[in-house]
Amino acid sequence: MALFNHAVAWLRRNRVLLPGASVSARAVAEARAVADRRLHTTVSRAVRRADPSLPAALVALLDVPDGARFSELERLRRPPTRSTGTAMARAMERVEEIAAFGLRRVDLSRVPVTRLVTLARYGLLSKAQAIERTSEPKRTALIAAVIRGLEAAAIDDALDLFALLMATRLISPARRATERDRLAMLPGAGKGLPDQPHRTFLKILIKLPACLRHRPSLIGDVSTLRGETQSLRECALCGCGFP
Repeated sequence: MALFNHAVAWLRRNRVLLPGASVSARAVAEARAVADRRLHTTVSRAVRRADPSLPAALVALLDVPDGARFSELERLRRPPTRSTGTAMARAMERVEEIAAFGLRRVDLSRVPVTRLVTLARYGLLSKAQAIERTSEPKRTALIAAVIRGLEAAAIDDALDLFALLMATRLISPARRATERDRLAMLPGAGKGLPDQPHRTFLKILIKLPACLRHRPSLIGDVSTLRGETQSLRECALCGCGFP
């Protein structure tokens, strides 16, 4: 639609008689198709020029290995989903497998970056079966753009997973251990203290009877907590009996 509006604006600016809307739409569609074919041809030739065996290696990613449920391309497209050491090792292997194709050596300086990003996004959203049914040179161009885009994405995924593992498995336990050591070094700290002091404090409040005179000095109405104050006979603050 943007290209159609740009074409209409150009015709009006140059005082050209406007054709019908359908004629303009067909002309824009043909121009877009020519540009796409030129893009696919340029990328495919650049890949073949860098390494004659690289196009066949890229197309082989569409094959499904024996015993697997999806293709190698689909496996490489999946980011790590677990924060474990095994997942970190697999993330590093994924980076090495993608970098082994060496698509950074392919000279794509003549191709606009936005066109490559759009082509890679289209390939990432397409299923491997749909890409396999695509004719050449579009198929090679799609896979090359996807793998080229996955190089940076795989590195980012590995770094994010590494940062998460450092925070959850190393930094947080070390911070908790340091806090425990600091508390243990305080005078009288850590000796005879319960694991959950707030629960013990609650039990002490429950066992403290409160007369009407000293009840406001306590925290809350302890007579409503578990009913344990009913068996007490005198106030712990002044020694008087319950009213």
